Amino acid sequence: MQKKKILITFFITAFFAVNLFLAVNNALSIAPPTVGHSFTCYGYVKDGRGVAVSGATIKIIDPYEGIVRGTTTSSSTGYYSLTVYTNDYENYKVQASKSGYFTSTVYVYSSGSHRVDFTLLSTTPHSFTVEGYVRTKDGKIVAGATVSIKDRDISKTTQTNSQGYYRLVASTIYYYHCPVKVSKNGLYTQTKTAYTSGTHQLDFTMNYIYSVDTPSETIVLGSYAPYPWIYRTYYLTITTTVYRDQFGGGYIGSQTITMTYVNSYIAPAEKTIFTVAYNDGVESYWKAYDPIVYDNSYIRLSSEDTSVSDSFSYFAGEFGQQNTLLKMHVYYTVNSRYVDLGYITYEFLF
Repeated sequence: MQKKKILITFFITAFFAVNLFLAVNNALSIAPPTVGHSFTCYGYVKDGRGVAVSGATIKIIDPYEGIVRGTTTSSSTGYYSLTVYTNDYENYKVQASKSGYFTSTVYVYSSGSHRVDFTLLSTTPHSFTVEGYVRTKDGKIVAGATVSIKDRDISKTTQTNSQGYYRLVASTIYYYHCPVKVSKNGLYTQTKTAYTSGTHQLDFTMNYIYSVDTPSETIVLGSYAPYPWIYRTYYLTITTTVYRDQFGGGYIGSQTITMTYVNSYIAPAEKTIFTVAYNDGVESYWKAYDPIVYDNSYIRLSSEDTSVSDSFSYFAGEFGQQNTLLKMHVYYTVNSRYVDLGYITYEFLF
């Protein structure tokens, strides 16, 4: 009888113990703890091309103990959402990973809700191709130019052939617009961008690097004696600005005409007005400009010193010319006296 009572008591105790265990375990598994606070991370996981990555593992990790506080996986659209509970207010590590991709990690503050998108880069590089032609701005082929991509994990270099053509194949784990640079001595370096996927036609136009030279020539126009004890000598100086490249080319940028007179002694002030009408060998008519419209096209000299000068440029800019034939009709007036110096021809060869 005593054994029967003990057995009944054992079963009753075991029954309550099992039910208590199940109740506690169920409560812990479906209900959040009543202490601390929660924070949430959500977002999308995509690859370098922006394509959704499904099945990626997202973890929220304690920054001090390294304990994983929560984990989930991304859906077929790459979406995930993960909520964890903590007593701390710290920066927690949020990590996304998947086999075949580099793990990506960010840190978020353990409060509130945070959108955290991940880009997982493949551990296997992909290739892309850039090809095209390199020419100068005047259409000449640039052979032997160096074409290179040196950025992030890319380091590739090639050279243009005798037709100015190049083809460069490179590999990278990234998808972005990378810089493509072409360079050659005597030409300004050019840079464009190409997307690191597929094949791209990328042509370059390079500009010359010029050295500047300013040769000049002075012509004696003649002398004039305004006073018995003074004689005055007139000069015309033509200065040419020349731009030369390293390949035997270039152009004339401008030509400046300067009129000068020099007195033998200090003389009273007189105004000398030079007039220059010219033909530059390109236009078929003579040019005589109005001084109001074109400043200094009439040159006015007035001084009591032993010398004075003034000048003007009759053209400026890149004309592509490599020689000029300047025909000038030069005359001047001094105190209402007209002096014709005749026609002067000046030729400049590049």
